[in-house]
Amino acid sequence: MKPTKAWQLLIGPEKWCRGEYALDSNGCPIAPESTGASRWCAIGAIRAIHGYDAEWATRSLCASVGAPIYIWNDAPERTWEEVYGKLRALDI
Repeated sequence: MKPTKAWQLLIGPEKWCRGEYALDSNGCPIAPESTGASRWCAIGAIRAIHGYDAEWATRSLCASVGAPIYIWNDAPERTWEEVYGKLRALDI
């Protein structure tokens, strides 16, 4: 079944990334909506599922974490559990 929520793309820690919107299986940057994408950051997962016009989703996540998403997602102390948990709690 095709994912319909961004959190469904990040189902395991191996599916999450930092520093790029998405990566392919070789660890190279790729467009998040590409069929070759295999890892996503929070914004990349949102774009892959909801498109680039999903301002409602990015605003919701940004308000919830209290910081720009790219800074929050890429913070060295950030964990996959936090990113996955936040997206799932917001049902994005």
